[in-house]
Amino acid sequence: MAERKAGKKNPNILIQQIDIRQVNRSIVDIDTWRNAIRAAESIINPNRKLLYELYTDIMLDGRLSSAISKRIMSITTTDLKFVDNDKDVDLINDLIDTEEFASLQEQILESIFWGYSLINLDFLPDKITPTLIDRRHVKPELGLVVRNPGDTAGISYLEPPHTDWTLAVGNPKNLGKILAACQYVIYKRGNFGDWAQFAELFGMPFRKGTYNGYDEVARQKLVQALDEMGSAAYCVIPEGTNIEIPQNYGNAGSNAVYKELRNACNEEISTIIVGQTLTMTQGDKGARSLGEVHKDVEDAIYLNDRKFILKVLNNKLKPLLIKHGYPVGNGKFVYPEQENIAKQDRLKMDLDIAKQVPVSDEYFYETYGVPKPDNYEQIKKEKKESSDVIKKLAEKTATDPVKNSLIKKLVDFFSDEPSR
Repeated sequence: MAERKAGKKNPNILIQQIDIRQVNRSIVDIDTWRNAIRAAESIINPNRKLLYELYTDIMLDGRLSSAISKRIMSITTTDLKFVDNDKDVDLINDLIDTEEFASLQEQILESIFWGYSLINLDFLPDKITPTLIDRRHVKPELGLVVRNPGDTAGISYLEPPHTDWTLAVGNPKNLGKILAACQYVIYKRGNFGDWAQFAELFGMPFRKGTYNGYDEVARQKLVQALDEMGSAAYCVIPEGTNIEIPQNYGNAGSNAVYKELRNACNEEISTIIVGQTLTMTQGDKGARSLGEVHKDVEDAIYLNDRKFILKVLNNKLKPLLIKHGYPVGNGKFVYPEQENIAKQDRLKMDLDIAKQVPVSDEYFYETYGVPKPDNYEQIKKEKKESSDVIKKLAEKTATDPVKNSLIKKLVDFFSDEPSR
């Protein structure tokens, strides 16, 4: 196929038409979440600014960000090819192997979690450079990019020339999976704050000092002494009086309640993003069969993600490649079929095959990642010489069944082709 010689940048790049503002990092709570939903779902003027600023803050949560990264990496680390009549199209595959194309895949997949991705593309000879349009300025319901998030009028990216330079991904009405995870991240943050306060109050011993109620000098010295002893809480009271700090060590007031709430929130987050919990959290003993079921659920989600990204690449990106002169022909993006066999099972299969037909040493080195010794040729030569010596001994002991059996075992060890 002919190679593409030239490329050009988008002369009407949408990102130049918006005013980028700093993300609001104020304290968030459940009311913040609900208000953001109302603004995003407004029929008169849908505005996702509050929602996406909330998402940006929520993504600081470790469990949520790692769960999303887990799903995205399962796609970006899977081999992707562009083929035409079962033959690789080298120019397109070279594009796929670039960091920019990996970023494009990430931005496409992020639409699952954020609800929508509008991506500006620059088509260059050796790469396709994606630029994500700030989601706060995109109104998917109206097909507009606005200068300020609150504007009701803007630039339609659904009309030429922008249709030749943008990739719109996701359902315009969808607000993404992060929406459901927000409440659990907010609950978990509040829980951690209460947990830290609990540790501060009850994690260190409480100190009590008493003094003669009529001796003010003694009281001041006692306060000074306790203050200099460290940061643990203390009280100073007159003799004859008492102070009591009731503590509930049952389920309702102990450390366990905070841990259980955190675990519950993490489980909900994992279920929302990856469909289950056991591939991200260690299960109880004896939970192997349950873990296998959870792995099957995860694999089904990843298969659905692969189908989703192939639809976007073949139905939306491919027509853009044709417009910009890339030699795509009748080709398509595909994920090559891959065998999902455990390494120990594959090793057993390979050893059984090696007993029937010759298998090169290089195959085992490459398949199992075993480092090849620097003096490989010398070792190979010595092994062959030892094998030749043993074979001659086998010929001399052919009439002795016991000796011959022992010699055969040595031949099998030193020879590339086991005796039969």
